[in-house]
Amino acid sequence: IVRESLKAENTEATQQAHQRAARFYREQKRIPNPRQIDDLADVLEWHHHACMAGKVADAYQAIFSTGLMDQLKQWNEFTLSAELCENIYSRIQPQSNLLTHADWIQLNHRLGVIYFLLGKYTQSIEHLQSAVEILTEADPPNLRARLLIDLAESLGIQGDLTRAMQLCEQGVVVLQSGLDYAKALC
Repeated sequence: IVRESLKAENTEATQQAHQRAARFYREQKRIPNPRQIDDLADVLEWHHHACMAGKVADAYQAIFSTGLMDQLKQWNEFTLSAELCENIYSRIQPQSNLLTHADWIQLNHRLGVIYFLLGKYTQSIEHLQSAVEILTEADPPNLRARLLIDLAESLGIQGDLTRAMQLCEQGVVVLQSGLDYAKALC
């Protein structure tokens, strides 16, 4: 009902109504252990209204701070995950990105991994490469390694084995043990 009533032209009044709706859904109590997508309906509505209001950072918080993205990954809901992330990504203007450096990296990393899982390797490579390019020396070394290894995996699937191997070698230098290390060696 709320969505239908706000389908009007994108006016200042409509954006304010979307902001109020986003605030309402943000403040709803969450079910601690969601078992189905309907348990996360308030979070999905929060995300939708924040996007429609042009509040990119709020839309990002809706899907990442609530654990929605992790839950969708567990349920293998990759298409919905991609759609939610793209709703944010498509609203970001390069000259006025309202996400933090870490959030921008996480969004690109998540999109890269999701597109890999969906078999859309070109899009996966684009997002993972974007994330790698904006890394700084201040970013955690393990993050750099995970991004390099994920990018290498996408490149390897596309047949660029030389570059994939070079990226894996860079990632392995940072890692010493664990799942990421095993993935890099593989």
